[in-house]
Amino acid sequence: MIDDEIADVLDNLQRFDDVLACMFVRSNANDVLPRTERFKPGVEKIWKVSTHAVEKIFRTIHAMEPLSVPKIEMELKDYYVLHFIFPDKESMLISVIPRKTRGLGLIKIEMENTRRDILKLIGEPVIQPSKEALA
Repeated sequence: MIDDEIADVLDNLQRFDDVLACMFVRSNANDVLPRTERFKPGVEKIWKVSTHAVEKIFRTIHAMEPLSVPKIEMELKDYYVLHFIFPDKESMLISVIPRKTRGLGLIKIEMENTRRDILKLIGEPVIQPSKEALA
């Protein structure tokens, strides 16, 4: 099943120490998570807030559609919450990263690689984002 393969891809992303939690989210609420026992300790509260905001983030993406928003980054307390938007505007990859991380650039690259892997699994063309979109 595709969702199991996506969960495996998410598990690979979560092997990075600074990826505290991650998830593939669809606007139809049919989400895919990695094995949640791999979520890092202490991330539960920020994760709960982030997942409750997903519907509002999808509305924002649709409102900004003419701008073709490739990602949304938020700072919430001691964390970054990164949202990498998929071309269909109905799916996104979300990760929670500590603000004190030194490897934010590497995590963004790994998130983009994960996004591409998921696009291949779901049969969508892989669109290369501009360098500015990854910055």
